[in-house]
Amino acid sequence: MDIKKLLALLVASSTLAACQTNDTDTDSGEDDLEDTEEIGEVDDTDEDIDTQEEEAELDDDPSEAVVSEEDLQPVSDEELDSAEPIDDLSQYEEFNEQNVFNPEQYDAYLVTDNGGNRVIIFVEDSEQVFKSIFVKEDNRLKVIDLTENELLINDPI
Repeated sequence: MDIKKLLALLVASSTLAACQTNDTDTDSGEDDLEDTEEIGEVDDTDEDIDTQEEEAELDDDPSEAVVSEEDLQPVSDEELDSAEPIDDLSQYEEFNEQNVFNPEQYDAYLVTDNGGNRVIIFVEDSEQVFKSIFVKEDNRLKVIDLTENELLINDPI
Protein backbone atom coordinates (compact mmCIF):
# COMPACT_ATOMS: atom_id res chain seq x y z
CA MET A 1 0.00 0.00 0.00
CA ASP A 2 2.88 2.37 0.76
CA ILE A 3 4.38 1.67 -2.66
CA LYS A 4 1.16 2.79 -4.37
CA LYS A 5 1.11 6.06 -2.41
CA LEU A 6 4.78 6.62 -3.16
CA LEU A 7 4.22 5.95 -6.86
CA ALA A 8 1.23 8.32 -6.97
CA LEU A 9 3.29 11.00 -5.21
CA LEU A 10 6.14 10.53 -7.69
CA VAL A 11 3.81 10.82 -10.70
CA ALA A 12 2.08 13.91 -9.27
CA SER A 13 5.34 15.67 -8.46
CA SER A 14 6.86 14.94 -11.87
CA THR A 15 3.71 16.23 -13.56
CA LEU A 16 3.79 19.42 -11.52
CA ALA A 17 7.50 19.88 -12.20
CA ALA A 18 6.94 19.54 -15.91
CA CYS A 19 4.15 22.15 -15.86
CA GLN A 20 6.09 24.62 -13.73
CA THR A 21 6.99 28.01 -15.24
CA ASN A 22 9.87 30.21 -14.26
CA ASP A 23 8.23 33.41 -13.04
CA THR A 24 11.35 34.58 -11.21
CA ASP A 25 13.02 35.92 -14.37
CA THR A 26 14.37 39.43 -13.70
CA ASP A 27 15.51 40.07 -17.29
CA SER A 28 14.38 43.17 -19.10
CA GLY A 29 12.07 41.12 -21.32
CA GLU A 30 14.55 40.55 -24.12
CA ASP A 31 14.27 36.78 -23.73
CA ASP A 32 10.52 37.00 -24.15
CA LEU A 33 11.00 38.91 -27.38
CA GLU A 34 13.51 36.35 -28.61
CA ASP A 35 11.12 33.54 -27.72
CA THR A 36 8.35 35.27 -29.66
CA GLU A 37 10.61 35.73 -32.66
CA GLU A 38 11.63 32.09 -32.52
CA ILE A 39 8.00 31.05 -32.40
CA GLY A 40 7.28 33.31 -35.36
CA GLU A 41 10.09 31.67 -37.28
CA VAL A 42 8.73 28.24 -36.49
CA ASP A 43 5.25 29.32 -37.60
CA ASP A 44 6.65 30.61 -40.91
CA THR A 45 8.40 27.30 -41.43
CA ASP A 46 5.22 25.43 -40.58
CA GLU A 47 3.30 27.58 -43.08
CA ASP A 48 5.94 26.88 -45.73
CA ILE A 49 5.69 23.18 -45.04
CA ASP A 50 1.89 23.31 -45.20
CA THR A 51 2.05 25.21 -48.48
CA GLN A 52 4.52 22.73 -49.92
CA GLU A 53 2.33 19.83 -48.81
CA GLU A 54 -0.74 21.43 -50.43
CA GLU A 55 1.19 21.99 -53.66
CA ALA A 56 2.38 18.39 -53.60
CA GLU A 57 -1.20 17.23 -53.16
CA LEU A 58 -2.22 19.29 -56.18
CA ASP A 59 0.64 17.85 -58.20
CA ASP A 60 -0.43 14.35 -57.26
CA ASP A 61 -4.05 14.91 -58.29
CA PRO A 62 -4.22 14.53 -62.08
CA SER A 63 -7.64 16.15 -62.34
CA GLU A 64 -6.14 19.42 -61.11
CA ALA A 65 -3.87 20.04 -64.08
CA VAL A 66 -3.42 23.69 -64.93
CA VAL A 67 -5.60 25.20 -67.64
CA SER A 68 -4.41 28.57 -68.87
CA GLU A 69 -6.49 31.49 -70.09
CA GLU A 70 -5.01 30.84 -73.52
CA ASP A 71 -6.42 27.30 -73.45
CA LEU A 72 -9.90 28.69 -72.80
CA GLN A 73 -9.74 31.09 -75.75
CA PRO A 74 -10.59 30.28 -79.38
CA VAL A 75 -7.69 30.12 -81.80
CA SER A 76 -6.99 33.10 -84.00
CA ASP A 77 -8.49 33.38 -87.47
CA GLU A 78 -5.01 33.01 -88.96
CA GLU A 79 -4.42 29.78 -87.07
CA LEU A 80 -7.81 28.45 -88.13
CA ASP A 81 -7.19 29.39 -91.76
CA SER A 82 -3.86 27.55 -91.74
CA ALA A 83 -5.30 24.54 -89.86
CA GLU A 84 -5.68 21.21 -91.61
CA PRO A 85 -9.28 19.96 -92.05
CA ILE A 86 -9.91 16.53 -90.52
CA ASP A 87 -12.18 14.18 -92.45
CA ASP A 88 -11.77 11.07 -90.28
CA LEU A 89 -11.72 11.56 -86.50
CA SER A 90 -11.42 7.84 -85.84
CA GLN A 91 -7.63 8.15 -86.11
CA TYR A 92 -7.66 10.26 -82.91
CA GLU A 93 -8.19 7.84 -80.03
CA GLU A 94 -8.80 10.57 -77.45
CA PHE A 95 -12.35 11.15 -78.71
CA ASN A 96 -13.38 7.56 -78.03
CA GLU A 97 -12.92 8.17 -74.29
CA GLN A 98 -15.08 11.27 -73.91
CA ASN A 99 -18.87 11.63 -73.89
CA VAL A 100 -19.29 15.39 -73.59
CA PHE A 101 -19.99 16.07 -77.25
CA ASN A 102 -20.19 14.21 -80.53
CA PRO A 103 -17.19 15.36 -82.58
CA GLU A 104 -18.71 13.90 -85.77
CA GLN A 105 -21.38 16.62 -85.74
CA TYR A 106 -18.85 19.40 -86.32
CA ASP A 107 -16.21 20.38 -88.84
CA ALA A 108 -12.85 19.56 -87.27
CA TYR A 109 -9.56 21.35 -87.90
CA LEU A 110 -6.14 20.24 -86.72
CA VAL A 111 -4.43 23.41 -85.48
CA THR A 112 -1.35 21.91 -83.81
CA ASP A 113 0.09 18.41 -83.68
CA ASN A 114 3.60 18.48 -82.31
CA GLY A 115 5.52 16.33 -79.85
CA GLY A 116 3.73 17.79 -76.83
CA ASN A 117 0.18 18.76 -77.74
CA ARG A 118 -2.51 18.20 -80.32
CA VAL A 119 -5.07 21.01 -80.65
CA ILE A 120 -8.26 20.45 -82.64
CA ILE A 121 -10.97 23.04 -83.16
CA PHE A 122 -14.58 22.06 -83.85
CA VAL A 123 -16.57 24.53 -85.91
CA GLU A 124 -20.30 24.87 -86.55
CA ASP A 125 -21.61 27.50 -89.00
CA SER A 126 -18.18 29.20 -89.10
CA GLU A 127 -18.15 29.60 -85.30
CA GLN A 128 -15.61 27.84 -83.08
CA VAL A 129 -17.67 25.70 -80.72
CA PHE A 130 -15.26 23.25 -79.03
CA LYS A 131 -11.53 23.04 -78.59
CA SER A 132 -9.71 19.86 -77.67
CA ILE A 133 -6.19 19.81 -76.32
CA PHE A 134 -4.56 16.41 -76.06
CA VAL A 135 -1.41 16.53 -73.91
CA LYS A 136 0.64 13.60 -75.15
CA GLU A 137 3.11 13.43 -72.27
CA ASP A 138 0.33 13.02 -69.67
CA ASN A 139 -2.09 11.25 -72.02
CA ARG A 140 -4.59 13.93 -70.91
CA LEU A 141 -7.58 15.27 -72.81
CA LYS A 142 -8.92 18.76 -72.22
CA VAL A 143 -12.19 19.72 -73.91
CA ILE A 144 -13.26 23.35 -73.78
CA ASP A 145 -16.69 24.71 -74.69
CA LEU A 146 -15.74 27.93 -76.46
CA THR A 147 -19.28 29.33 -76.54
CA GLU A 148 -19.53 29.15 -72.74
CA ASN A 149 -15.77 29.62 -72.11
CA GLU A 150 -15.90 26.55 -69.87
CA LEU A 151 -13.62 23.57 -69.30
CA LEU A 152 -15.66 20.39 -69.79
CA ILE A 153 -13.01 17.68 -69.48
CA ASN A 154 -9.53 17.67 -68.03
CA ASP A 155 -8.83 14.00 -67.45
CA PRO A 156 -6.25 11.40 -68.37
CA ILE A 157 -7.52 8.85 -70.85
